[in-house]
Amino acid sequence: STPVEAEYVQLVNLLDCLLDRLDLNDQYTVETLLANKPSHLSGNYSGLQPLLLIGLRSVKTYQQAFKVLQRLSKVEEPTLIDDSGNRVRDMYTLILPWCLRCMEENIMDELVAEYASDTASLAEMEDRPSIARIMTSFVKSRFRTKDDFMRQAAAALREHYAPDHWTEIVSLFMSFVLNQERWLQVKSMQFLKVLFQLRETRNPVDKLGSELLMPLLRLLQTDLAPDALQVLEEPMTISGGLAAKHVLRMS
Repeated sequence: STPVEAEYVQLVNLLDCLLDRLDLNDQYTVETLLANKPSHLSGNYSGLQPLLLIGLRSVKTYQQAFKVLQRLSKVEEPTLIDDSGNRVRDMYTLILPWCLRCMEENIMDELVAEYASDTASLAEMEDRPSIARIMTSFVKSRFRTKDDFMRQAAAALREHYAPDHWTEIVSLFMSFVLNQERWLQVKSMQFLKVLFQLRETRNPVDKLGSELLMPLLRLLQTDLAPDALQVLEEPMTISGGLAAKHVLRMS
């Protein structure tokens, strides 16, 4: 949870080394770790995955964080990983920009493929067949076009998580927009555009107002402004009654 990027990278690398030694699928290992958990982690601490998601926001930390997230995806027991009940939701959401990049470059990254396969397995355990099908179809290169993939991926999010989880899903994509890695920003905005075309997405965005849109507004002074504008052009209203275009004019 440190805000210092260099320190964060060191700790993620240390965690990566620990995973070489610790089998988190072993019940005895899990029970031993839980028995020795520091008392100050008893509060809002819900597992390793939410802390690693933060690392995906920075160009300096996202590669190491993604590598460890991929390793943790092979752990079936959620207690140490994410016991909030939202593990599959975040796993599925975060992998989508990586999947889209693989499709566009026509290269199947081994880490991405393994992560998608593990996500499919966990989705099946949670009885979310459409998510499992999409992940499996991606790994087996069954999608004819990237647009078809994005539409079906967004439809699965709507099927399983609308409308109660839209804010968290949009916020996760927005955190990727904050990352200065260009491809991750572009792919995340492409998914945000598809999500904002879904009616169920709009009300949660309306409630949070322009604060949720700040990562996009920051890009308006960069060469990624056209990509950000494509997302912001989708029909939505901002909290307080102002239309999105009025927020753009003020910015």
